[in-house]
Amino acid sequence: MTIPISKLKKRWMKEPGFKAGYDELESEFAIATLLIEARTRANLSQQQLADRMGTSQSTSCCCERLA
Repeated sequence: MTIPISKLKKRWMKEPGFKAGYDELESEFAIATLLIEARTRANLSQQQLADRMGTSQSTSCCCERLA
């Protein structure tokens, strides 16, 4: 049986250490989310975005992994 990530997050957020770390990264999560939304609206693949940014697809993917 798989536990949905939303349930895990809810459980983990009750732990002070996790919550503090999560809160510190909040702005990075927000930037990653905006990047994904913009890429999706522009109908670009990660590779196409990477080409436009002058970087690799794996770097583009790493930027989105925070969200």
